[in-house]
Amino acid sequence: IVDDSGKSALDMSRQGLRDILAAATERRMEVLIVEDCARLARDPEDLQRILDSLAADGVIVVHGAE
Repeated sequence: IVDDSGKSALDMSRQGLRDILAAATERRMEVLIVEDCARLARDPEDLQRILDSLAADGVIVVHGAE
């Protein structure tokens, strides 16, 4: 569980995001559940890069705002 409460989703260098991307790269997770994709990144281009990176690592992203 990664909790980025109080951290801005505009900050692409926040520890929680780095932890998620590292876990994906190291194949330590298969699914990422987020309440809202806007918590991953506010900027649409940043969000797309994150989602593409996760998909390339085989991670399925499940979010509440479907």
